[in-house]
Amino acid sequence: MKIISWNCNGAFRKKVQLFSPYDADYYVIQECENPKKFPFPDDFITLYRSVWTGLSDRHGLAVFVNHKHAISGIYSEFQSIHDFIVLKSEQQTLLGVWTHKPNYIEDLYDFTVNYGNILNQNTIIVGDFNSNSIWDKSHGTKSHSCVVENLRKKGLSSVWHTLNHETHGKESVATLFFHKNVNRPFHIDYCFAHKNIMQSISIGKFHEWIAYSDHMPLTITLQDKDGI
Repeated sequence: MKIISWNCNGAFRKKVQLFSPYDADYYVIQECENPKKFPFPDDFITLYRSVWTGLSDRHGLAVFVNHKHAISGIYSEFQSIHDFIVLKSEQQTLLGVWTHKPNYIEDLYDFTVNYGNILNQNTIIVGDFNSNSIWDKSHGTKSHSCVVENLRKKGLSSVWHTLNHETHGKESVATLFFHKNVNRPFHIDYCFAHKNIMQSISIGKFHEWIAYSDHMPLTITLQDKDGI
């Protein structure tokens, strides 16, 4: 299974062809316009169905699902939070994330507490968390490290940190260059999964992607299961 997650910095319909040929099973896209309101290229939209949530039609969270995958449930009640999209199959659950102001990582912490019943070893969590353990003090008991610990208890860990043997807060590769400044790198985009299904993860290169967004795309490969 191949998942691409990217905060596209808006106008994804004008940037989606950067990923052609479209071979991902899922695209989890933050700051994405509503696909029902804006026309996407035919060669993309005919391959994928979309689930979107947001307060503005121009900036929201979208998950594009390849038509070959059978989704048994879309948890629309979570879409009222606008930070999350939950898709479920018989085998796995995919949680798309875009935590942003005003609460940032604290919203995800609350999710792990209030909806922890849907989080287990068959859950995949991916997206722009806008967080890192270097900012733990700003979030008290709802910090990045608290979220990591809650997910650990569910059998989930960061794919990047597990496969690269890195510690949160001491990442060697950035996923964000603040204000597109190469001298302001941060690691704030993640995929969490059970370690037994992790295969690979890569982060886009600054010189290849900075013209399109301050975030670099994540490309994740996980062991496939039926459905998601």
